[in-house]
Amino acid sequence: MVEGHDNQLFEMEKDYEAKLARMKEELELKQRVEVIKIEKEFAELSEKYDKVVLDRKDLKNKFDKLTNEVKKHAEMYNVVLSRKLETELEQLEQKEAQLHQLMQNSALEPKLVEEIKGKVKESIENKNLTIKNLKYSIHHATKAYNDAIRVYEAKLVQFGIPAEELGFQPLQTITSTMPAGLVSS
Repeated sequence: MVEGHDNQLFEMEKDYEAKLARMKEELELKQRVEVIKIEKEFAELSEKYDKVVLDRKDLKNKFDKLTNEVKKHAEMYNVVLSRKLETELEQLEQKEAQLHQLMQNSALEPKLVEEIKGKVKESIENKNLTIKNLKYSIHHATKAYNDAIRVYEAKLVQFGIPAEELGFQPLQTITSTMPAGLVSS
């Protein structure tokens, strides 16, 4: 009887060892499959990350190129406006000198002098209005540029790219930072 129990115990141990070996093989197989799956996911994510980094660099280069073009255009526009203003001021001084000389050399009636002064004043007001409109255009363009930077930085943050990393510089302006509807978000 003891021998029968020993045989039974021996058979049970054999069965358990066989089951344990099968379970161990199944576990190792599952682990290998899981490792392969994780490695594949890692490779896919690495590829996506590399693509996002390249896209980010491309976007940054395009944005830098665009901002440089806008800055160059604004600088050229400012130079043109400055030269135009200088020319207008020189012409105004010449006209005022001519008018003063004319009034001294001729004995004009006071009514005619007042009429001439009115026309000169009207001309100056028109030029001041033009200057005001040009200043408004500059502020409008600056506002649009600054709004575009804010929208771009917000999009970068959405994609997990820190905006500070790219270092966009808004232009100084007297306009507010409230959205103006000049760019869509």
